[in-house]
Amino acid sequence: MTRAGDITARFAGGERLVMVDPGQAGLPDDLAGADAVFIDREGTGMTRADAAALVDSAAHRGLASVIRGNGFGSAELMTCASLSPDAVVLPQLKTVEELRSAVPEVAERTAIIAQIETVEAVAHLAEFATVDGVAAFLIGPNDLATAMGHRGAPDHPEVIAAVEGVATDLSAAGRPFGLPAPSRATLDTWTARGAQLFYVPLAAFWR
Repeated sequence: MTRAGDITARFAGGERLVMVDPGQAGLPDDLAGADAVFIDREGTGMTRADAAALVDSAAHRGLASVIRGNGFGSAELMTCASLSPDAVVLPQLKTVEELRSAVPEVAERTAIIAQIETVEAVAHLAEFATVDGVAAFLIGPNDLATAMGHRGAPDHPEVIAAVEGVATDLSAAGRPFGLPAPSRATLDTWTARGAQLFYVPLAAFWR
């Protein structure tokens, strides 16, 4: 499958999705090894027009497009979904009610990826894992580290333990999951452990 038009089916089939984030630099000509373009509106100031251009550029390269919203408010979700990406990422979720309320608004237009990056989401992970209409869960170690009082230290033992626990529990629940992969070694290690979704900054992935 060259373009994940149905990301939910892709995960159900056991496929991996590697999302590369170009930031504000635009897409390079060579994206061999990537499956999707990660378009980040969360705190970046990215305009709707810029996001739309990246969705189109990804499609022309045979890649999927995944937009992370600047929050999960109704207006923002509709802005992201209206650009016809293959998936929308919901960041900073704290309660299962927040996730459940967002699903009906987005699911008819595109796939949903729920981000697990708050202590509240980790504490209620079992509830999050029961929500229908979510294609996958993306673990956010950096924001989780901050939420746990370890800003800038995603490698802190407490953060590592929390990430490991989330990954184990999602896998046991049969829910597709993933996390950032700052190196190919990380990507390969987590692939072997069942992760199917990876977020990779462009500079880290291609070095």
